[in-house]
Amino acid sequence: MRSLWIIVSVVVVVIAAIFVGIRLTQKPTPQEQVIRIGAILPLTGKLSFLGEPEKNALILAMYNLKHKGVNVQVKFYDSQGDPKTAVSVIQKAVSADGIKVFLASLSGVCMALKPVAESQDIFLGAVAFHPEITINAKHTVRFLYDGKREAEKVLDIIIKEKPNLLFILASRDPLSEVQVRDVLRPGLSKAKIDFQEEWFELGAKDYRSQIAKLRSVSPSFVIVLGYGSDIKLLLSQMLEQNVIISLKVIGGIGFLELKNQVPFEAIKNVVFIGPKFIAENSQAFQELCKQFKNRWGIDEVPYDAAYMYDALHILAECLAKDPQKTPESLRSTLLSRKFMGVTGPLSFDKMGNLQSELAIMRYGKKFELLIVNSVKEGQQ
Repeated sequence: MRSLWIIVSVVVVVIAAIFVGIRLTQKPTPQEQVIRIGAILPLTGKLSFLGEPEKNALILAMYNLKHKGVNVQVKFYDSQGDPKTAVSVIQKAVSADGIKVFLASLSGVCMALKPVAESQDIFLGAVAFHPEITINAKHTVRFLYDGKREAEKVLDIIIKEKPNLLFILASRDPLSEVQVRDVLRPGLSKAKIDFQEEWFELGAKDYRSQIAKLRSVSPSFVIVLGYGSDIKLLLSQMLEQNVIISLKVIGGIGFLELKNQVPFEAIKNVVFIGPKFIAENSQAFQELCKQFKNRWGIDEVPYDAAYMYDALHILAECLAKDPQKTPESLRSTLLSRKFMGVTGPLSFDKMGNLQSELAIMRYGKKFELLIVNSVKEGQQ
């Protein structure tokens, strides 16, 4: 009897050892695998008003993905809105935390991070407009539409209107500078439209000198480019000095930040380019806004936060079966698929630019967004 127990015990031990060995050699199932992503955002500094909603969007996306059985862990890093700080941050994140997949926002920051990602075993998802982010990229994609498309649509509007004189008021930020240099200047010159430029610094508080030059020129059209926080003060001061009442203003996505932030008289003659899903207020976007409201008490979800939310879902979908994909493999997977997000149907062109439908829009008297005209996908 004793020998029988010994034999049974040995068999049990052997089976247990075999089972443990098999478990140790098996790869974890997709549900067990952890997708680790670093998020480099402006969490402090003058652009923190952009970084905080982006962080909230990623937290919400993590929560919703977890309920779908996808384990995504995002570690947050503060770029302070500064390109040099962002480069130091990503190097530390790779060496100390072992993270190889990143999301980042702001054109200047992403332009600084791109060469780091391209020269190392790092994937960069840029939620930024700068047209050069995806040029010759192998490890980088853009989870936002190309800012060149916005400038081209602004130019189209101007050419159709054929003003005698145009005035450009633009912020000294990386996107506005490239929009003016590469699209507006050559396009306006080719169309033989006279124009003048005035620039203001990011975060400026006094626009009297720019407004004085605008008044002296008396143009019929003004192009305004920059962040909504700057545009808010600029338009308010233009209204105070009675120089905006009869002007037609054309702008970019920064105008989406002006809802209920300026008197209606300051924006009643404004049309601007923006993502169509914001004006359409789709059911998916409404649900995201509801979740933001319930969790953080925030009524409005900024467009970049919505794109950041979709970016994490897209990366999770592509990394679910293999979180260790190389940057080239991950980028190739992204470019070969189509996705549906809160920002609408999404895909990438061969350069890695997100294709998202735009619209020409304006504000109604109650600050509701009204679509003036749609911009078809891929239209240049």
